[in-house]
Amino acid sequence: MSLVMGDRFQVVDVLLPRPGNRNVKVNVKGYMSDPRNNTGEDRGYVIDTGKDLLKRHSVEKKGHHYLVLVQTDRVIGRLHLLLDPAHLRYLAVSIDGNKKMWYQPGETIRLQRTQTIQVMDIQSNLYPGASLSMHCSQPAFNLGSGWREKVLHLDKLPPSVVKVSSSFAWTVKLRDQTIGELFVKVSP
Repeated sequence: MSLVMGDRFQVVDVLLPRPGNRNVKVNVKGYMSDPRNNTGEDRGYVIDTGKDLLKRHSVEKKGHHYLVLVQTDRVIGRLHLLLDPAHLRYLAVSIDGNKKMWYQPGETIRLQRTQTIQVMDIQSNLYPGASLSMHCSQPAFNLGSGWREKVLHLDKLPPSVVKVSSSFAWTVKLRDQTIGELFVKVSP
C-alpha cells in the first residue's frame, strides 16, 4: 500500500479465511499505540505517517517502508506500507484580484508595493483537503491555515514590513512537516 508521508490511516480489522480465531493481532511495525504497554495490537488507532512511525523499525531503517503484520503465534499475513515524501506541486495565486499565476517550489513571486495577493490553491501530492498551512518569518505574510480567506494589501502594510525592496520565504506545511517553499520579492 502506498501513502504519502503525513497521510493518516487506520487498520479497522482483518478478514480471515477461517473466522473465529480471537488471538489475532495486527502489528504496524514502527508504531506504538501505548508506549507503556506495547501489546502489538494496533487496530483502531489513527496513525499519522508523518510523526507516529519510528524510522529505526522501518524495513530499510530510513522511514519509507514499513510492515503491517497479521499474527497469531506466527505471521499469517503481511502488508507492505510504502511512504512517499510529501511535496508541494504548485501554489496558485491571484494578483490584484484578476491575474492568476502558478508558482512551483523555489520560484519567486515578484510584486509591487501597490498590489494585492491572495493564495487561491495549494496543490501537493497529499490527499484532497489535507490541512495545509502557510508560514513566513515576516508576520504580516504568515497566513497559517486560513490562507484561502486572506487578501494581502501590500500598500496597507507598515513601511517597516515592505522596505525599499523586501524578500522573504513562504513555507507550506502539513502540520509540522515542511512540504515546499517559495519566495516573495516586493519592490516599491
